[in-house]
Amino acid sequence: MIVYVESNFILELVLAQEESTSAEQILGLAEERKIKLLLPSFSIMEPFWTIQGRGKQRKSIQQSLNRELEQLQRSMYNQELVSVFQPLTKTIIDVEIKEMDMLEKTLSRLLKIGITIDVSSSIFDDSIRYQEELGLSPPDAIIYSSIITNVKQQTGDEAKVFVSRNWKDFDQEEIVEELQSFHCKFFSNFRSALGYIHSRL
Repeated sequence: MIVYVESNFILELVLAQEESTSAEQILGLAEERKIKLLLPSFSIMEPFWTIQGRGKQRKSIQQSLNRELEQLQRSMYNQELVSVFQPLTKTIIDVEIKEMDMLEKTLSRLLKIGITIDVSSSIFDDSIRYQEELGLSPPDAIIYSSIITNVKQQTGDEAKVFVSRNWKDFDQEEIVEELQSFHCKFFSNFRSALGYIHSRL
């Protein structure tokens, strides 16, 4: 079985979100060579942008909090309150370091067993068309174009699955029907995808 994933699969694992257990099991099946895991190479960079963006937001919060604590510290009545919040300013920054470390470890695992789909000129050209026809953002259009191109290239009757929690963009009738026409099922959550995968093994 071929399972297509994208950036939110990586983030699900890295951030230990609500469906990370199912995502971890899917990755485990790939590591056991029971399924083939494919992802657009473009998807590898998106999690870095996401984590760095969250880090910048936290740094802004930290700076605001430090300024407020400096003001509070001027009053002897607030010393206890300041002592409670002061350690949190460093903890906020440490989160990004931990997330980045987890991202690197997750990608290392994924790239050892996964197959990346590189962006070709035809994939890029098709992505522009998908932006216009399906209303996809440029990143999502490149991801979908990469996946559907690879789906079309597969021969034989091997089962195929595309799973993404980005249902707002990918769970469109046109996308689902195009995938199904090439024997590829779309799932908008990792739990359901995992159940289907187990049923076909």
